[in-house]
Amino acid sequence: MKLPNILDLFRTSENAIDPVCNMEVLKTNPKGGSFLHQEKTYYFCSSRCRSLFQDDPEPFLSKSETNRQPGSQLSEDNPSKLEFTVDISEKDSNIVYVEYMCPCGCEPGARYELESETSGWEHCCCGRVHFAGKNSKTEIVEYLEERAKTAMDQDVEPYVFESTEVVTPSGQAIPVSYAQPVKPRK
Repeated sequence: MKLPNILDLFRTSENAIDPVCNMEVLKTNPKGGSFLHQEKTYYFCSSRCRSLFQDDPEPFLSKSETNRQPGSQLSEDNPSKLEFTVDISEKDSNIVYVEYMCPCGCEPGARYELESETSGWEHCCCGRVHFAGKNSKTEIVEYLEERAKTAMDQDVEPYVFESTEVVTPSGQAIPVSYAQPVKPRK
C-alpha cells in the first residue's frame, strides 16, 4: 500500500472555503467536519460554523459561490478590508500596537511583544476583533469558538475572517488575523 505524500495535505486543491465564515479549510481534515447539502459537500473550520449552516444553509449560499474567495465579505454594509497601522512603544521597542480605525468610530489596538508566541488582541464594541502575532489565525478561531459556547456574540454572528500582515518600521512582518461580524453592533 502506497502512503500519501504529506505535501498533498497542504495543496490548494485539497482546500475548501467554509461557507459561513469564508475561512480556507483543509478538505482532508476539516476541524468542524463536513455536511452534505443538495448533493454537495461543505467543509467547516469549526463545529459552530457547521451548526449555523446545518440550521439554515440558504443565507450562506445566497451569494454566488463562484465569486467567493477566502475572506470575502458576506454583507454589502460590512467593509471587507481593514487598514492596520503599527505603533512602537516609547518605553520598549519590542512592544508594538497593531491598530485600525474601526467603522464604528473606535480605534482598537492589539498589544504584541515582538517574537512572542502569544498574539495580542482587541475586541471592539461593535463585534470586530483582531489578533496580531505569529499564531493569530489559530488564536482568533479558538477565541471566537470559546465565546460561541456561551453565545456572547450571537447577535452579530457569523463572522467573516481575513488575514493580512503589517510591517514595523524596522521591516519586521507581523501576521494579523481579524474577524468582522456580518451584523455589527451599532
